[in-house]
Amino acid sequence: MLHPLNLSIAENQNEMILIAHALSSPIRMEILKLTIGKNLSVKEIASEIGLPLNTTLNHINEMERAGLITTKISYTAKGKSKTCHRQFDNINFQFFDSTEWVFPQYEEFDLPVGSFFDFFDLSAPCGMATTEKGIGMDNDLSVFLLPQRAQAAIVWFTQGLLEYRLPLPKNHGLKDLTGIEISFETCSEAPLYNNDYKSDISVLINDKKLGVYTSPGDFGGRRGLLNPAYWPLGLTQYGMITNWRIDKQQTTLNSNFLSFVSLYDLNLEKSDKAYLSLKIGVEKDAAHIGGINLFGKNFGDFPQDIIFRYIF
Repeated sequence: MLHPLNLSIAENQNEMILIAHALSSPIRMEILKLTIGKNLSVKEIASEIGLPLNTTLNHINEMERAGLITTKISYTAKGKSKTCHRQFDNINFQFFDSTEWVFPQYEEFDLPVGSFFDFFDLSAPCGMATTEKGIGMDNDLSVFLLPQRAQAAIVWFTQGLLEYRLPLPKNHGLKDLTGIEISFETCSEAPLYNNDYKSDISVLINDKKLGVYTSPGDFGGRRGLLNPAYWPLGLTQYGMITNWRIDKQQTTLNSNFLSFVSLYDLNLEKSDKAYLSLKIGVEKDAAHIGGINLFGKNFGDFPQDIIFRYIF
């Protein structure tokens, strides 16, 4: 196999234009096919594609200008012959300038849903379960204090907030921070399940409310793709992924504008604490207090825990 040709728009723009033009003809593409693994004379190529010799030669000259083939003149007893040699089997175009493009860097945390540090104003119905069994008794708030909560694969409650704590960035200074992303699977919490059951789910960072996601329902009726076999079909089964992003201008939810809360509003550089506080739940003054289910990577439809990401 011939060596590949690697071209970038930053350094090889003219070569890329010539090659693109040369490849824009079905006839010239057919000539390339004919030269796979063999060298042919112009006369032989003209015979194969059924075109006059001069027309074929014009196509070959176009391809030679682009560097796709080279030609060599040889002399035989029958006279002069021009032979075509294919130059490349692979051509790679890079359509961005890697010298100018700055790729974002991340510091990411995978938070199991049961790894919360504290909770506030929780109310029943509530509970937690692992992939093997429930944790304690349903509707008993004391289970949220048990060490086993760290193993929870699903957590649910009607009202209140769970607090997760994360270390502030280590590998980069806060001055280089350009964004924060949070992603988790969630839905409302109704008795058994109810696909039409609204709930206002809030996210707060350092007690600054980013905004509200109004969950349309507590989803059931078919088994969650990841749910363990013991989990009853008549209960909550799955949620929807919510992606929250806060940058220097705004907060977005699933790529849609949510609020004007920005990184500057969090005052992370002025914080006297070594951690960031992330709270998720249903506030007591919400318009729709319909509870919340939080799904871990082994429950619901999506194989992920709560994902928290610093972006630089």
